[in-house]
Amino acid sequence: MIKKVIPIFFLLFISIFSQSDSTLIFSEIMFYPQTGPNEFIELYNFSETESIDLDSFKIKYSTSNPDIIISAGEGTILPPKSFAIILEGDYPIGSGIYDGLIPSEALILKISDNSFGSSGMSNSENRPLWLINVLGDTLESYFYSANNSQARSDEKKVMNKDSSQSNWANSLVTNGTPGFQNSVTPVQFDLQMASLTFQPSAPVEGVDVTIFAKVKNIGTSTANAYSVEIYNDANFDSTADPGELIFSQQYSNLPAGDSVIVSTIMNSLPAGNYQIISNVLFSPDEKPENNQLIKTFNVFPPGSNYNDVVINEIMYSPSTGEPEWVELLNTTNQSINLGGWRFADTTSGVILGPPLGPILGPNDFIILSANESIHNFYNIPVTVLVLNLPSLNN
Repeated sequence: MIKKVIPIFFLLFISIFSQSDSTLIFSEIMFYPQTGPNEFIELYNFSETESIDLDSFKIKYSTSNPDIIISAGEGTILPPKSFAIILEGDYPIGSGIYDGLIPSEALILKISDNSFGSSGMSNSENRPLWLINVLGDTLESYFYSANNSQARSDEKKVMNKDSSQSNWANSLVTNGTPGFQNSVTPVQFDLQMASLTFQPSAPVEGVDVTIFAKVKNIGTSTANAYSVEIYNDANFDSTADPGELIFSQQYSNLPAGDSVIVSTIMNSLPAGNYQIISNVLFSPDEKPENNQLIKTFNVFPPGSNYNDVVINEIMYSPSTGEPEWVELLNTTNQSINLGGWRFADTTSGVILGPPLGPILGPNDFIILSANESIHNFYNIPVTVLVLNLPSLNN
């Protein structure tokens, strides 16, 4: 009787702690964290049934010697469908920046020294990583792209063995998603307000402005019923008040990966500033935080006439060290947009700015200077626009 029970128990033990580590993947890399010992590497076990013992597994960073994975006080067994967070050896568990972020069900591990590689992971150059098991087999590799903002990790989109660049993206949230679903992982239902644009880009008083709102389905299932709303936020409080609604339309059947552009027209607008809010409303949406965009545009006064702006003064032969400069004067009682205007001599010229600026106020001056050092020579009470001015002939 006893002889029969022992082998059955032994086989059960082997089954529970099987080392079928082919379901183990890199799922997130934090190589550009906030200052301090806050780099981490996240693993995911996508097995449906088998746990994996990560004791003495290794992380190899670039050309450095491998770092050994050790317990951080919770053991080293990673259950199926679970995340493991590998922290630097000197990460202060209990007072670190991820303590309130990592969920309790995630396995917390450390490496046996204080930094990945010899002195931490590069945040300015692309680098490779490898995951190595106790037998010395390479289970996973990833060559991360160091194009992230600080505190934004690299996250895997779909939790499988595909480690190509197309299956990774920069995290959408600060400090990443250690121990839980990545912010770039598609969910079943997710409509995104992808863009909000205006045409023309630099409208003048009296023209019609067309508003274009693009909705994209970044979920994995078709969006069967949704609606789009556009508001003229007249009080600039960034709240979509019912009295500010200028467009509302119901839509249906937007396939996964597809998009739709809706538009409406604001007619004969007076000069001034405008703020537009666009919303997509979709009741099953699992990520409502990307359902709204708020953007502004300016409507400018009518185009200028001859001598509305004049060259009022020219410093073409300054004293030693002083830059050349030109003073312009707005002779009208209206603001004038100098965007796209050009200052030139007979051989070369320079554009004063993009279509939306700079703005020269009524009866005001603006200084065009070849260098910021003009402030060392004059106390200037008006705007100074530093440009690559053509050299003025003496």
